[in-house]
Amino acid sequence: MDYYIIFSLAVIVLALLFLFLVWLRKKFALRESALKKRVDKKFKEISQLLAIDNESAFRTAIIEADKLLDFVLKSKGVRGSTLGERLKSSRGLIRDLNNIWFAHKVRNRLVHDLDSRIKRRETARVIKIFRGTINHLLNL
Repeated sequence: MDYYIIFSLAVIVLALLFLFLVWLRKKFALRESALKKRVDKKFKEISQLLAIDNESAFRTAIIEADKLLDFVLKSKGVRGSTLGERLKSSRGLIRDLNNIWFAHKVRNRLVHDLDSRIKRRETARVIKIFRGTINHLLNL
């Protein structure tokens, strides 16, 4: 009789654990889906900025892409209080860390150097780096 009770309790616990894992997986999938939709929407806005063909729009596009990378890294649970710290913490996550550091430094130059200039070609290269890194992070 005692084995029957223990067996029944074990089955109930396993069933509850299974239901919890199904719920957790569904919740995580919805979160990932919402994150991808938000990123896609932001990249459409960035593409619209690039179409303006204006240096001010180029600056804004790079700054927005940098902020988007920071948002994705935070969403993935990467530790750090700044994007620079999160990049240092993400060595195993990001394929080409040198390229993303280059893109982030371009953003820093645009924000902190009053005389900095940016052209369409460099902007396109930087946005391509941000887009590739973000897409890679979303597909992990």
